[in-house]
Amino acid sequence: MEKKYDVGIYGLWYGRNYGSIITYYALDNVVKSLGYSTVMIKNPLGREGIDLTKLPRSHSLIFADKHYKITPLFGIDNMHNLNSICDRFLLGSDQMWNYHLSRPYKQTYFFDFVDDTKIKVAYATSFGKEKYLGPEEERILTKKNLHRFDAISVRDDFSKTICENDFGVLATITLDPVFVCEKEKYEELIDTVSLRLDEEFIFAYILDPNPEIGNSLQTISEETGKKIVIIFNEGSDKKKTKEALNVSGDDFIFLLDATVEEWLYCFKNAKFVITDSFHGCCFSIIFGKTFIVRKNMGRGGRRFDFLIGSLGLQDYMTTTPEGFLELFKKYGVDHKIDYTSVYKIINEKKKDSYEWIKNALSKKSEKGIEIKEKIDNQERIILHPDIERARLLVALIKEYGFGHIVISSGARDVALAKLFEADKFFKTYNVTDERSAAYFAMGIALRIKEPVVITCTSGTAVSNYLPGITEAFYQKVPIVIISGDRYPCYLGQMEAQMIKQYELFKDVCKKSVTLPIHYGTPREKREVYRMICETLLEVDHNGNGPVHINFPIDKLENQFPSPDSLILPKVNKIDRIDYWSEELIWKNAANQLRKATRVMVIYGQNNPLTAEEKQYFDLFCQKYNCVVLTDHLSNVYGDWCLNPYRLLKRWSNDQFKTQLMPDLVIYIGGKRTLNCPLQGKMRSIRKYINFWHVTDEGNVVDIYGKLTTIFGCKQSHFFRYFALQAETSKK
Repeated sequence: MEKKYDVGIYGLWYGRNYGSIITYYALDNVVKSLGYSTVMIKNPLGREGIDLTKLPRSHSLIFADKHYKITPLFGIDNMHNLNSICDRFLLGSDQMWNYHLSRPYKQTYFFDFVDDTKIKVAYATSFGKEKYLGPEEERILTKKNLHRFDAISVRDDFSKTICENDFGVLATITLDPVFVCEKEKYEELIDTVSLRLDEEFIFAYILDPNPEIGNSLQTISEETGKKIVIIFNEGSDKKKTKEALNVSGDDFIFLLDATVEEWLYCFKNAKFVITDSFHGCCFSIIFGKTFIVRKNMGRGGRRFDFLIGSLGLQDYMTTTPEGFLELFKKYGVDHKIDYTSVYKIINEKKKDSYEWIKNALSKKSEKGIEIKEKIDNQERIILHPDIERARLLVALIKEYGFGHIVISSGARDVALAKLFEADKFFKTYNVTDERSAAYFAMGIALRIKEPVVITCTSGTAVSNYLPGITEAFYQKVPIVIISGDRYPCYLGQMEAQMIKQYELFKDVCKKSVTLPIHYGTPREKREVYRMICETLLEVDHNGNGPVHINFPIDKLENQFPSPDSLILPKVNKIDRIDYWSEELIWKNAANQLRKATRVMVIYGQNNPLTAEEKQYFDLFCQKYNCVVLTDHLSNVYGDWCLNPYRLLKRWSNDQFKTQLMPDLVIYIGGKRTLNCPLQGKMRSIRKYINFWHVTDEGNVVDIYGKLTTIFGCKQSHFFRYFALQAETSKK
């Protein structure tokens, strides 16, 4: 019979980099200090019977063999056997929920193999990126499994946001375990080291070497006369990394096969630290060293911002390889960081983090109930895509303020009817006869002078709307028709009540659409969202009249749905502002523009500006301190203009989002040239930003999937109005 342990720790303790090794050493010691017995869960993708002495670059496994108890190997499909070994399961720290790292491990990093009766805790875990990158089917599984956790903590603010906004689970921010573990534990490791460097030295721990970093180190070495000790990542190809750094001279000492103990020794004894590593930054702080860190965008740049920013050490971080030299010259090798306030913050957070993990592991029920009770009900359930589309449609109708709903009975619109009836915003009218329902809705719309929604099931029921909708079209009465339908695959297949209803009102409607049935990927969801907004906007655009949304639905609910599923999601609608909009609406837009701190104007193809247009364009840019991204065919020039093609081709999406991320974007003109790199950069943004599109026609064109407002006016009017509305120039 296998020995039992209090806590099974799952994570990258076997990872071939110093950060992973020391993170799990710290976490293991923290858990042991609470009185628990621990066991490390073996890599389910690993192998049994390895002779560690014959395995090259195996410091992580040799270290683990020395310090941990380790479970037998269970493959991914057999990890459920661990339930007989461990009473509790603790997911370790680092980027465990980064989709590209977790994908080979399927859902095991979300504890899909752990029994419901077991305590499941995540400590200081991270998604690594500002958004969850997994596909929709993986997102659904992740959401389900995260809700099974009894306690979740993360180490950065963006991971907390993803937990709460994407998956509806509460998460607490705690310190990385390397800060919670007592410093004496690292000292014990250092005491075992035979390495001795008697001269003062600068320590360079570099994960991603390049010649630019090498140039900085070469200059620092020559100007200070100090030895520079260099360690690369434990799992890297040392020959290639050394060549990539491209430094030479007797003052460089390369420790190409350093143990984690020697790595720690270098932090403790260095005169100065230069690093592009998150954990290199952490241990510089732990050992009170003056350091310079480069924000490593390829390894989760936002975590650097969060750690350094929360400790007030921003002045010691650079974003470029050349910045190492610039900051070193600014501070000098003898500069001392005053860690008084830093350690005060760390000690307070350390105490809170220690209490958090203590409480999370000691009791299941209270923490589990606390988390689950605080989750918004609408985020707790996983629904059929048809029902999700129905919720989006009804939520957008509510957002546009259409509160009067005429409902005719049937099967295909039953999901819509239940949603309308469940929300107190709507006033519903049950009119069974569809022939009367359209006329009934006309009467309400004429009386209240607002659009009215009518909904019915599929087939001949929809046909019965035609006389009333024809009357509404010629009388210019605003009616929104929503017709339930069967999936398109049934057309022409002798399916009952299956007709070409999506074309039924084409001659007596201002706009008619059939919603796509696919609703899984972000792109598919955005298409459905845009089509609904576009249709609802048309009901009173350039005159009133009927519009038609045909809604195919295959999922028919035979039982009354869960109350949770009737709670509408929070949505933002697309707005349209044009010459006929009320002055208050224009002024509200001007107020949004004044509050924006980073305004980006994107110009597509455009005719040259007239002298008057150029005058107000320049004034607008000056007042709002814009950056204007032009195109080869924009024909727009000025002090604020930049053609960024080459720049954007070189920059990654993460660099664009962290360094150029606007909070308000204004798009003007036609298409941009083929293969414009801006397109991918803008579409990669996942958070909500204000995106205005200025176009004469006022049509809904959502080029980057970010559209929030259409301005149906000439660009000359747009720039003149907002330039004159500005109070003072922005700096």
